[in-house]
Amino acid sequence: MRSIAKEKIIHQLLKLTTLTDQYMQLDAQYPQKALLWLLETEKQLEPLRLTVVSKLSALRGILLASDDGYQDPNIAGGSRNKRKAKRALTAYIISQAEQVLRDEVDFVDHQFAELIDKLSQLLAICFAKQELPSTPIITMAYVDNIWNIMEQNNETKSMFRYIQARVGETDRRYLLQSLLDNMLSHNTA
Repeated sequence: MRSIAKEKIIHQLLKLTTLTDQYMQLDAQYPQKALLWLLETEKQLEPLRLTVVSKLSALRGILLASDDGYQDPNIAGGSRNKRKAKRALTAYIISQAEQVLRDEVDFVDHQFAELIDKLSQLLAICFAKQELPSTPIITMAYVDNIWNIMEQNNETKSMFRYIQARVGETDRRYLLQSLLDNMLSHNTA
């Protein structure tokens, strides 16, 4: 499930370019669109039970509080009018949200690093003596077939069991597909 969380976060982060462009173009709806982005991001991640959802919710609360007169001490400037202060606070909150989300992606990548290493070793051992089956496109059926081939290899039973116990099927497939894609792209180059 961490792979799903990572992909959903990346999807939401990619939307920030448009949001930043709206800030740059002095779009009057920028604060409202940023608020909707925060809300949408929370809703995307909430079913995955990620703790970043509460941080995003708190940031959204600060943004809403600015309508009631809240001024962040990091942003507040005496000469700013209310609209400019709201835009500045919104940009600051979006940058904080982006950092929280990027940190979560980095955390997932760090957790996956050891598993990628183990899967790479498993692939190398299993396919040292036989050629990796070729395929025009890597499908989940292909990924599952490779996993089944690796399960049958007696040299790697303990490593196979370790990976099987350590990572769920969704994340295992995600990582294995990425490795296979990398391997096969190097074979055709």
